[in-house]
Amino acid sequence: MFKRLLSLFLKAPQHRMARAQGKVNAHLRTFQKARDGIGVAIGELTAAKDEAVRREEKLKSQLDDIGTQKSDIDKEITANLKMVSKFDEFLSKED
Repeated sequence: MFKRLLSLFLKAPQHRMARAQGKVNAHLRTFQKARDGIGVAIGELTAAKDEAVRREEKLKSQLDDIGTQKSDIDKEITANLKMVSKFDEFLSKED
C-alpha cells in the first residue's frame, strides 16, 4: 500500500509538470502567432511607407514642374508689360 501511494505521489508531479508544459507550449504557440502577425503588420506598414515616399517624390517633381511653368509665365507677363508700356509711350508721343 505504501509503495502504491508512493508511486501515485511520484506520478502526480510528473502529471502536473506535463500539464504545465502543455500550457506553456500553448502560450508559446500563441506568442509565436502574435509575433508572426506583428511581422506581417510591419511588412505592410513598410510597404505603405515606401508607397507614400514614392508618391511624395512624384508630387515634389510635379510641384517643381509647376514652379518652372510659373516662372516662365511670370517672365512672359513681364515681357508683355514692357511691350504694353512701350506701346503706351509710342501712343502718347503720337498725340
